[in-house]
This record gives sequence, C-alpha cells and structure tokens, in this order.
Amino acid sequence: MEAVRGVALVVAMTACYSPSPPLAIPCGDNGACPSGQICDPRTDRCGAPSDASVEDATADAQPDAPSDAMPDAMIDAMPDAMANPSGCSDGQREAFTAVTTYPAIAGCAATWAGTPSLRAATSGTACGDDLGACGVPADACATGWHVCGVSGAIAELTVLQPQECIGAGTGRFVAAMSHCTNNVGTCEYAATLPCFDQDFCSEPVCCGADCFTLQGCIDGVWLGATPVTADESAGCGKFPATAATGVMCCKN
Repeated sequence: MEAVRGVALVVAMTACYSPSPPLAIPCGDNGACPSGQICDPRTDRCGAPSDASVEDATADAQPDAPSDAMPDAMIDAMPDAMANPSGCSDGQREAFTAVTTYPAIAGCAATWAGTPSLRAATSGTACGDDLGACGVPADACATGWHVCGVSGAIAELTVLQPQECIGAGTGRFVAAMSHCTNNVGTCEYAATLPCFDQDFCSEPVCCGADCFTLQGCIDGVWLGATPVTADESAGCGKFPATAATGVMCCKN
C-alpha cells in the first residue's frame, strides 16, 4: 500500500511541474527574450507581456510608421533639388564659376555644328567640353536650366553688374538675344529683345573677358556697357560655335 501511495505522489508531482524561464533576465541580441516574454527597453530586462508598463514602453520605443503622403514642401522643392547646381549638362562651369555667388547663372563651354538659333529647343542630350559636341546650344545647359535670354527678357541679365559680366571668365559666353530691337541701322531698345539672324544689331549679348564692349548699340542690357560678339554675319538666330566659347545658362 505504501508503494502505491509513493507512485501516486511522484505522478502528481510530475503532472504539476511545468518549468518556465525566470523573469528579469537580461535581453539578448536585438531585444531577444524567452518565449512568452518581451524586452523592457527601460531596463533591458525580459518581462511578461501582461505587464502593461512594459508593453507601453516597448510601443513608445518603436519608430513611427512612415507616412505614405509626401509633404507639400518636399513636392514643391523637387524641381530645385533635381536641377544640377553647376548649370551645365557636363557638370562643370567655365564662367561664373562661384556657384554660391552665382547660383542661378552659369557659363558653359560648348561647341555644335552649323548655325542653329541660340533659341533652338534643347534635345535633352547632355554635352559640353567634357562630354562632346552639342546638337544645339541649349543642350549645354543642365536639366532645370535654359539659355539665358531665350525669352528675350533682359531682366535675366540685369541681375548682374556690367563688370560682373565682363569678369565672368575667360572666353565669350553668349545669351539668346540680340542687343537692340531694330536691325536696319537704328539703335532701339526694349525690356524684351529679339534674336536676329544677321546684319545690324544681330550679334548676341555676351559675357566674358573676350567679349567686345563699346561696339554697336551699347545700351541693350546695360546702359553704355553691353558686351557683344564681333560679327554681324553671326547673329543670334544663326550662330556658329566658332564665334563663342559657349553659352550662358540661367536657372528655370
């Protein structure tokens, strides 16, 4: 009888024994804890998930889920962020080289075939003295930029002083505008200038140390001090690359 009673006691003890890992052990790598426990980030110890304070602290420690919506400010800033700060499609300026001083205007060395208009639309193919010949002058300008003066507005250049224009760099960098509004022999001016093919006043406005001042109609952009290229047969509307070092590019 005693033997039966002893067997029953062992069976009962075995049935009641259910080992479980102790609480408050240090958390493992990456917050690992035994099954059924969670890591309390305040103490770096494992605890029961039923402990509300542990659950709350763990939730607070988790980063907020990223929002699917892009803030309006970020959307508005995207065009500027996408624009190449150099202004030149080959990534390097040759005039107005101080980007912090001239963040919205650049001189980009380039060459092209034939006599395209300086206002010809870009093909979107990057080019320049570091990449190769351009299809049209505007291709020398980076995405987010255009040849200065393509709209004819002198305001794109009057942000500069005449001495800044001449001191822009070595060479001749042209804008897409002739330097007066009448190409039949009379100097006439306006806030918006055309792009003549040739003859009187057709030469494009020019910045750089090799541009010509005190030639022709000198009040087109700066009073008494508007630099231009030298040849009336190479007008803004039919301009060979040999007449300049490159183009001026302005930020959109």
